[in-house]
Amino acid sequence: MEETVFIRQTKSSRAHIGLKAHRYELPDDLVEEGAKRLAFVALMVAFIIGVTYIAFNLLGPGAAKRVDADQILLPMLILFSLFIWYAHRRKLFSNRKLIDIGYLYQIAIGAMIGLLIYQAPWPQDYILPSWSPIAVWIVTFSMLVPTTWGRAISAAVITGLMDPLTFLIMVKLGYTAIPENSHLMIQRFFPTVIAIGVVAFSCQIIYNLGAKVSEARKLGSYALQRLIGKGGMGEVWEAKHRMLARPAAVKLIRPESLGADDTRGQDRIRARFEREAQATAALQSPHTIGIYDFGTTKDGTFYYVMELLDGVDFETLIKRFGPIPAERVINLIRQACHSLAEAHDRGLVHRDIKPANLFSCRYGIEHDFVKVLDFGLVKQAEEREMGDAGLTAEGVATGTPAYMPPEMASSGPVDHRADIYGLGCVAYWLLTGHLVFENETPMLMVVDHIKTEPVTPSTRTELDVPAELDAAVLACLAKRPDDRPQTASELEALLAAVPVASEWNEKSAARWWGANLPVPTGTPAGEERA
Repeated sequence: MEETVFIRQTKSSRAHIGLKAHRYELPDDLVEEGAKRLAFVALMVAFIIGVTYIAFNLLGPGAAKRVDADQILLPMLILFSLFIWYAHRRKLFSNRKLIDIGYLYQIAIGAMIGLLIYQAPWPQDYILPSWSPIAVWIVTFSMLVPTTWGRAISAAVITGLMDPLTFLIMVKLGYTAIPENSHLMIQRFFPTVIAIGVVAFSCQIIYNLGAKVSEARKLGSYALQRLIGKGGMGEVWEAKHRMLARPAAVKLIRPESLGADDTRGQDRIRARFEREAQATAALQSPHTIGIYDFGTTKDGTFYYVMELLDGVDFETLIKRFGPIPAERVINLIRQACHSLAEAHDRGLVHRDIKPANLFSCRYGIEHDFVKVLDFGLVKQAEEREMGDAGLTAEGVATGTPAYMPPEMASSGPVDHRADIYGLGCVAYWLLTGHLVFENETPMLMVVDHIKTEPVTPSTRTELDVPAELDAAVLACLAKRPDDRPQTASELEALLAAVPVASEWNEKSAARWWGANLPVPTGTPAGEERA
């Protein structure tokens, strides 16, 4: 998918007062890919030019006495190439700005090629109806670094003009001469004209295909822009509202991933999907992911539009930074309890509480603000997994077997207390950096959840864990639902009573984010968790 060229068409809502009615630009995902390719091309060019410069100017006979054009041009172009590579690596410019600089780079390389090949007298026996190096460069660069049709043609034309221009310059300087046979001139420069035509033709094809795909990427009032996550159930895209320009995350769910193998099954799943999406959208806790819209595409794919968050999920948090202090764990889990308490009161059971579904983010001026993701939208998928015993290695990575309540693992009745068990598993992960039960296979892990008693978190971490927090986590992990805290509110009160050495508040959270995630990550809810 990353190799497919998409062009996004946006229309100004103010066209009726004389502003430009529309403009064409590349979507963010293609711009990002183009910037990566430009940096790679620049690095390769720097390497090739460097080797050439050393071989012919430093090691060749009489190199110390020679002062040719290439001895000045080649070092300059090496520096230009390395600058582009470094700018991309260090994010000195936006991807779009870097590609704009790439147009100048394309022209500069074309000029350098012309000055180099025309240093010697016109090679009479070489001039055949074959492509000049500049023509090859024009086509190669346009294929590797995508851009809009107008910019590609402009850059190709200017680069193509470097062929006759550099030839005339070198004639003026006495390096070469105009051949007596005028047909040789035509044969020399005509391939460059063909190269520009190839660029124009290929870019037009890409544009037409991209325009059609762009229409297909519109879901209601939202236009998909960049693929940010992909998994077993579907994909997550960054999107924008086409009128409000509001950023959002759109999750696409394939019907077959929810157990819908036929038309009747899809209709049944669609009805349940709409019912649960409506119920989730009605939740008002600030700690529940906001749902903006939902629906189905023409091919039957379910989608829902949610708020775009900046931060990391709990799974990534621990993998990147290691276990966190008890006071911070308490703060995070209490916020999750706020979300679940409202959901449970409304009769909703999440059923898939795990670190990947809990998100810590910047939210306005607050830090470490928790959002609970994916309410009710994975229920059917889990039922299918359990019915088919489909516990795979991928399940371990996403956490389903690792955080599965005993009653769900044994196909017993499931209620809101299954979410309490999940919170206990998540707290255990945050405190220790370990799963409650770590086993060789997902099935053995599930068996442990049914039969094996967990050890206290404090025995598996070097951080200080209060005895009261140990007890609260183990209470959540009780095998029998009746032995757990009976509500999320009860668990929240239990955690609030745990004595800690210092309080984790907004000041301490802001300090941690400033030291570890100092700039917005742009990580949307659901990235890498589709």
